[in-house]
Amino acid sequence: MIRLRSTYRVQSLLETLEPAAVLQEAAADFRRRYAYKRRWDEALLTLHDQGWRITFHDESYPVVLRPDWALPTDTRVHLRRLPNNYWQQLLAATLTFTPPAPLPAL
Repeated sequence: MIRLRSTYRVQSLLETLEPAAVLQEAAADFRRRYAYKRRWDEALLTLHDQGWRITFHDESYPVVLRPDWALPTDTRVHLRRLPNNYWQQLLAATLTFTPPAPLPAL
């Protein structure tokens, strides 16, 4: 039995889920950007709660962009503040999803 693992860029996932106009609005308005980031974090939490394993790639998904639930408890407060250019960093970030149960043998 094997596990299905898939690696994605955040931008490609968001472009699949949302119309381009929604992403452009988020890029243009800091309030919408922040609200959209929170929605993204909540969606990842839902997958996590359903048993999916989410691996954030250290090179592209820095700790400061990760959801609070994915941070170690001893993470310093200054690492929880989003940088000014977080939207572009988030879109370029990559992560790997692993489903909760092995696939049945064919």
